[in-house]
Amino acid sequence: MPVGHRILPEKNLAYIWNAGFVAIDECVASMQAFMGDPDRRPGLLFLFDLSRVTEFERDYTRIMELQALMADVVPPSPTPTLVILYAPTKVSREAAAPMRMSWPDNAQVMPRIAETEAEALSISGLSEIDLRALYTVAET
Repeated sequence: MPVGHRILPEKNLAYIWNAGFVAIDECVASMQAFMGDPDRRPGLLFLFDLSRVTEFERDYTRIMELQALMADVVPPSPTPTLVILYAPTKVSREAAAPMRMSWPDNAQVMPRIAETEAEALSISGLSEIDLRALYTVAET
């Protein structure tokens, strides 16, 4: 499955990754699994790693349905929630654009697209994290 997640409570981080061809049904299943994760809680920092995306399902009606689900992925929090979309390639930025629009009227969610790993880590304040290692652990 080219989508998955890992929550690192000690870093207050939700790491969600996509790789290869990203199908909407797999994203829905992954988001539902994430919403049931016992470590999911308000105040998490979200890092969506789209660096390994090679293509994605471009059914824009279904993408809008996924956007509605994405809006529920981030639990309400008393402080704004940062959502980083790490998208270093053209296709990953194309995939990130509709994701960024999942929270159009929600001032409590601040989505940001980062084009480099250094930028993603700088925005997150977690410069000590190695995304390659995190992906390898999350994938297993």
